[in-house]
Amino acid sequence: MRSTVTQSTDLYGLKLGPDRVRSVNARQLRTLGFSLVVVLLLLASRAYGQVGGLFASRASAVGFGRTAVSPDGKLRVSVVASGGDDGWPTTLRLEAGSRVLERQFDFGLNAQVLWSPNGSSFAVTGSNGGAVGQFETAIVSVGEHSLAWLDVTRTIERAFGKPVKCDWPEPPNVGAVAWLSESQLLIAAEIMPHSNCDSMGTFVLYRLALPSRRVERRYGQLEAKRRWPKLLGVELLGADDECVRTPRSCFVPINHPDRKTRR
Repeated sequence: MRSTVTQSTDLYGLKLGPDRVRSVNARQLRTLGFSLVVVLLLLASRAYGQVGGLFASRASAVGFGRTAVSPDGKLRVSVVASGGDDGWPTTLRLEAGSRVLERQFDFGLNAQVLWSPNGSSFAVTGSNGGAVGQFETAIVSVGEHSLAWLDVTRTIERAFGKPVKCDWPEPPNVGAVAWLSESQLLIAAEIMPHSNCDSMGTFVLYRLALPSRRVERRYGQLEAKRRWPKLLGVELLGADDECVRTPRSCFVPINHPDRKTRR
């Protein structure tokens, strides 16, 4: 399991050194406030067992006794702890009548399931670290005696690359957004929503062909919101569009120590 680098001086995305606190501008504070509201709304919806999630509005939360039921009602998916002292790895469990199929995986925190149209497969998205990520995604197909597992995280990481400056290297969150067909899936690559990388919380979508994992097309944040507003999850809908229109407005100060002197 990969671990996400953190700093002890970072709280809710704000670096707390006295010189850094002074450098936080009004836009970052507004973004932080909005992000906290989004998180609270998400937690409230989960408390009532509603469908919907960070990346996909039609995803179903699994874990803590909750299950995701296939469109035909024949399959049930849940995530349970595997028994380790720290709860890792987690186990994905699929129940189909009297059959029970299981597989261990290491990104089961805040896991959600997004079923394909005919229910023969599903995307599972979850975090391998903390509340902000890193989120990973795999495609699971249901066989007679086992679960076929197709990781798509690395494919999306490579396509996304390193488009912005960061204080330390950090991969994007990768989350399933919507099935366009049984062989096409929209997947998001999101800059983690904390103050490490510029334009934190912004995203792009990729249309991925399955099972080849071929990236067919890229959609920027503004186009994605225009095309699929009802399919995007709360995290993506809340992404700051001004960061796309004017990237400099969403620079993280620690990444640009000489910005004032250049002016």
